[in-house]
Amino acid sequence: MAYFRRRVTSPVEAEDLTQDVFERLLKSLENKPILNAEALVFSIAVNLLRDRARKIRSHGIEEPIPTEAVAEFAEALSVDLSPERVVLGERTLEEVLSALNELGERTRTMFYLYRFEHLKIREIAEMYGISPSGVEKQVGKALLHLTRLLHPK
Repeated sequence: MAYFRRRVTSPVEAEDLTQDVFERLLKSLENKPILNAEALVFSIAVNLLRDRARKIRSHGIEEPIPTEAVAEFAEALSVDLSPERVVLGERTLEEVLSALNELGERTRTMFYLYRFEHLKIREIAEMYGISPSGVEKQVGKALLHLTRLLHPK
């Protein structure tokens, strides 16, 4: 639940998302045994947040800005950004997200946990039950993929 509380504004929604994780976890138990529960839980949580973001974008659902984010938001607005720079940033973000979706789920999730959740390689390795060098290879694979797609020669 702490994972979701840091990412959504409503404590009730964090509770709902946590419950959804357990529901999906139980459904996956029906199909096959779980080899690495912690990795599966994080993968489910990441996918739930991704689904939530898609729903918000497609349905235009608006959420209130958290109080602590108001200062950051005001500061971001005060930065002198040209319209060209804004459009370039949006296009680049779309390209990065699209490129990440081309990766396998395991590679994408490891990259996400490392780069966006700031987990250590060792922590991710423990979650997946693999060596740290295995995680480094997956993160490197994702970085190489992004580099090739976003900066072709």
